[in-house]
Amino acid sequence: MNCFVSFCYSETIGGGQNYLNSKTEWLESIGWLPIVFTSGKEYPSVRMDNKAIPWNGLRRFSRYKSFYISKPPEFWPRFIVKRELKKMARCVPKDVDQIIIESHTDYWAEWGELLAKRLHAKNYCFLLDELLEYYGAKEFLFFKFQRHEVAGIHNSSMNRLFNGIIDIPIDDTYVLRAANFGSVADVENEAVSQIKREDYNIAYIGRDKQDVQSIVNGIVSFAEKHTDKTVHFIVVGSIKETLLSAMESHANIKVSLLGFLLPIPRAIFAKIDLVIAGAGCASLAAKENVPVIVADAASLQSNGILGYTTDSTLFSDESPRPFVNDIEDVLVNRILENKKRPVFQRVDPTREYRKHFDFFSRSSDSSVYFDFIRHPQRFYSLKFRIKTRLKWYWPSLYQKLFLT
Repeated sequence: MNCFVSFCYSETIGGGQNYLNSKTEWLESIGWLPIVFTSGKEYPSVRMDNKAIPWNGLRRFSRYKSFYISKPPEFWPRFIVKRELKKMARCVPKDVDQIIIESHTDYWAEWGELLAKRLHAKNYCFLLDELLEYYGAKEFLFFKFQRHEVAGIHNSSMNRLFNGIIDIPIDDTYVLRAANFGSVADVENEAVSQIKREDYNIAYIGRDKQDVQSIVNGIVSFAEKHTDKTVHFIVVGSIKETLLSAMESHANIKVSLLGFLLPIPRAIFAKIDLVIAGAGCASLAAKENVPVIVADAASLQSNGILGYTTDSTLFSDESPRPFVNDIEDVLVNRILENKKRPVFQRVDPTREYRKHFDFFSRSSDSSVYFDFIRHPQRFYSLKFRIKTRLKWYWPSLYQKLFLT
């Protein structure tokens, strides 16, 4: 039997969770044993309600929870790191034939490397974040890159990750897809059935990310230009209520907060004129034949209209535009009306997961692990450690000492 190990914030919603939820179920179907070490942002003393995990494939792994993997190993005293690694190692059966560890962030990649050394396993870094230029542990990740043990989700991922270290061409050599089974399905949903058609129904699909402020600003600007029309802003996912305060003073803006829908009912797309989203959410909406404005992960502005003015769901090759410009072009100027509708191929997750194995099979055969003792990757001052732990364990004291 082979064993697949990974790490995840399983009680939150995101593309990484959706991918890993599907991949663990697929791995089981081909005879692999998946193990996912989950982490939460709450204090170690707080027990997470198992029902809070929305992922059927990941819910069972809540017993493998480790609060400490929410921070890089360097943040913790060495005895805590050794203790957590020992606990994780005990969760892996001793009679497995092969162990693969897949790490999705820079700090989980560090934990994965330490665990791989203890288990004599392979630690592959499949980095799911968009802005890899902000990652730490560059020396470690370059070591993994040289062993063909690093991949990203975009053709510029490695270029961004090692910017200033080595010039890597922007191509698909180190690109994998974080595919999943069924983000959209023909399911009934009462909230969706109650959505009313207004003059313009615009949806945002995704989490509360940095670009959401720009999206809200774009919709407000659009509504201000068309005061004789009603704009219905539909949120599928999450958005801070404070960001919506700018809409409250506009009588022609109506807001519906649907929260996360798993899966997203296909019927909702028949009630939407335009979707604004990024990455995987942009792709799934485009496949439902709705115009999609892509939220650029770097500029936090519009990347363009997917399939028409851009083919990228992450980064723009052109100068970014304010969202209001593309909203106006699609809904009022109707620039897509006489254009041929693009065909978006549906991704076969099974095929993509097999590509993962093909990619990592080309890694170095040697069992060599990075030496974090001789080459430390991060430095956390004693003051920072103390402040962070006070904030976790004694928030009232932290506020008294540092915020008043």
